[in-house]
Amino acid sequence: MSSKFAALKEVKKQEAEQPAPPADVPVEVLEPSSREEAPAATRKRGRPRGKRSQNDYVQTSVYVRKQTHREVKLALLQSDDARDFSELVDELLVRWLNRRRRK
Repeated sequence: MSSKFAALKEVKKQEAEQPAPPADVPVEVLEPSSREEAPAATRKRGRPRGKRSQNDYVQTSVYVRKQTHREVKLALLQSDDARDFSELVDELLVRWLNRRRRK
């Protein structure tokens, strides 16, 4: 039975056996740059930044009845606006604060 790193070890061995490029030839000539071939990317790789990485948000936990949570999630999915659960909760909390300030 071979180790789980046997394939990696084989790749490293093959890389070591390949001859080194001549010292007087620029690396750019030997290895075409993938950056030159591909169009300039306008967006970064990976997932877009979320609320977790924004400083004006804080993660919190609340207890909501299962049925209420289920119905709200379903209503948000069926609605045309793009709000998510946390945006709805934030909006409702801001409204509550504004009502308290008016009193």
